Amino acid sequence: MDAIAKLHRTLILKHPYENLSVFHGTKKPSLYNLDEKLSKNSRGGFCLELNQHYGLLLEEMGYTVQRLSAKVILNVPEDDPKANKRDTHILLLVNGHVCDIGASELAPMSPMRLRDGETADGAGGKYLLLKKATWLGKQGWIMQCMDKNKSLEYQNFYFFEEKEYDLEYFEQMTEFVSDPATCPPFPYGLEFITQPTPDGGRKLMIGSEKSGWTFYIRDKEGVDEFKTKTQDKTVYYQLVLEHFGINIHEIDQE
Repeated sequence: MDAIAKLHRTLILKHPYENLSVFHGTKKPSLYNLDEKLSKNSRGGFCLELNQHYGLLLEEMGYTVQRLSAKVILNVPEDDPKANKRDTHILLLVNGHVCDIGASELAPMSPMRLRDGETADGAGGKYLLLKKATWLGKQGWIMQCMDKNKSLEYQNFYFFEEKEYDLEYFEQMTEFVSDPATCPPFPYGLEFITQPTPDGGRKLMIGSEKSGWTFYIRDKEGVDEFKTKTQDKTVYYQLVLEHFGINIHEIDQE
């Protein structure tokens, strides 16, 4: 697993989680043109893009990759009317390990063995825990997360079954989450960029033209070291370029 763990860390530090293509440019996100976006243009992407890219690289290395579908539940009880009934996340199962670099600010920094009680470090004060569970009458697994700066209790993040799906299934999911008319409100409903730092901290940008954009730098304990908010689009573009290496003007020209 050493080679997989090395690739996992390299990718999660190189490619930010970001959904800017939903709000900028004319080219719709697709799982069929990831090489141009992530490799040639040094962009990031949302969960479906990042983990599909990860999976393709693992397959090139000779590994067998299973692509699993997950339902993001964000600690909402399953009997709550607001509970998410639709899968909107992809994760990979490789050599008995969950490989997920696309879980936004809750992504584990290393692969996790698929076993009850398995834990892993995230970035910015986040910790992950895998538990066997039942959700909506189905047997599977729940990924839980804990924010050490806010709580010492794990919260439900997403649920998945050990059931493999093909690429076309996830391409349809990509169309759903990248359409502002149908996408889940968070994180797709706002411009959102986040990326861990090598020292265990995290950078995060979130907002919209209507509400303004807020940029954070958090240390490995999850404490804000820097925070600023702007309503100025030019300042926002500059912050994204400086801290995430993404030129939004170039997205607009795609």
